[in-house]
Amino acid sequence: MKTIELHLFTNSTIYAPATEIIENTYESFKNVFDPNGEISVYVWCDSRPYIETSRKYILNLMSVFGDNVTRVRSLSDGYIRAIKRSDADILFMLEHDWEFQSQNIDHTLEQIVDEFRHNEDMVHFRFNRRKNEVKGSDHWLEETQGKHMTYCVTPSMSNNPHIIHRKRYRKRALPYLKVCKGSQGIEGPLSRVDGLNSALYGSLEHPRTVKHTNGRGEDRKKNR
Repeated sequence: MKTIELHLFTNSTIYAPATEIIENTYESFKNVFDPNGEISVYVWCDSRPYIETSRKYILNLMSVFGDNVTRVRSLSDGYIRAIKRSDADILFMLEHDWEFQSQNIDHTLEQIVDEFRHNEDMVHFRFNRRKNEVKGSDHWLEETQGKHMTYCVTPSMSNNPHIIHRKRYRKRALPYLKVCKGSQGIEGPLSRVDGLNSALYGSLEHPRTVKHTNGRGEDRKKNR
């Protein structure tokens, strides 16, 4: 594989212009997969819903991540642009409010990426927010032994933290995506494509590998 890029997707939430949430997510990623900070990072920021703080938020993001911060109309807009603009082989797609559970991840990013090399059908590799079981959008799971690890094939192409093989994804999945408001436009269309599957890190019953930290701030809004 030639290169790996990290793409972070964020929006101007009630917490903007503070960058603590996305910084914590990035630090969690680095602690598990990139301790030396060698992977290039690109940030895609939707100005909604708190447009009045979005300009300051984007400036703050640039102070942390440099010039690779782009204003977009929605999650799907940034996601599609990332795939079309990149020439990297592998893209790590990560929204701004996740924490990796390092105690449950036993393989390096290089080992995970190498699974793509040895499985032509692998397009999308996901980290699960719950243990690997048939539940929710994971309507079925098929435990599979790869070169380096055991993983579970699932029909769910969730937006939860995941890795894509850019060329395969662009050919097999991108045609089904469309730019929509908010966080829509990715999971929904792909869930209706027969035969387009993902891989979940770990065997059946493997404990969760990511925790959602809820960057949208619903609880804080309720208490205002």
